[in-house]
Amino acid sequence: MKESSWLLMTTKLTRTALPLLSAEGYEVVCAANGQEALARVDSGSIDLACWSGDARPTGFEICQGMKSKPETRLIPVILLTSLNSDADRIHGILCALMTSSTSPK
Repeated sequence: MKESSWLLMTTKLTRTALPLLSAEGYEVVCAANGQEALARVDSGSIDLACWSGDARPTGFEICQGMKSKPETRLIPVILLTSLNSDADRIHGILCALMTSSTSPK
């Protein structure tokens, strides 16, 4: 399997996903917060961005930042969030999220 780089932003997600993804041969790149996530995405080694949490910058804001740059606009983004209203879903579509998944609060 070709190794891919993933961005996992939160510790909760990292604890759960890291062992599973590593066992499948994925290189997992972690970030502690939104600012670090943006810096790591800008490094050019990310194939898929996946994060949860609504801290600043929010997942929506990180996605908008990625999609506004030619070098990162094609990176797929998955956002795990407790936001589940129709307005939140539409906001995600406008931010060009690949997908979002509602998680319990």
